[in-house]
Amino acid sequence: MIAVNSGIASAVGFAGLTYAYSPLSWLETEVGFGQGFSGTQFSAMQKLTVGGPMTHFIAGVGFAYTVGKGVDSAYRPPYWWLNIDIAGLEVRTKSHFDFFIAAGLTREFERPIAVMDNDPGGNTFPQLRMGIGGWF
Repeated sequence: MIAVNSGIASAVGFAGLTYAYSPLSWLETEVGFGQGFSGTQFSAMQKLTVGGPMTHFIAGVGFAYTVGKGVDSAYRPPYWWLNIDIAGLEVRTKSHFDFFIAAGLTREFERPIAVMDNDPGGNTFPQLRMGIGGWF
């Protein structure tokens, strides 16, 4: 599946592109890149799927790496993110259209300047993303 993503604190930022491969019916590997407030992000996520081949629930865990300068000048990349899609839904059609939505948590690591609070180790944020694309 190739999909255009949009989200809030998502694995590929507020806008990005992902490619997912399903070697098994219950397993999906996703890689992607996009632009977030913290800079350009590259991500990889391993997902589990439960349900049928056309409609299924998804959950996953992965990492993202931020480079470049972001919209928010308080961020100083590069650093890592831990991304967890706790609950998601993916719907595929017979015409190869794909839609998904997922919510979860993201945690930043290796941030040299504490932006949101006094914890130099990072912050945990809720995240939400959705995407549309095509599967083959």
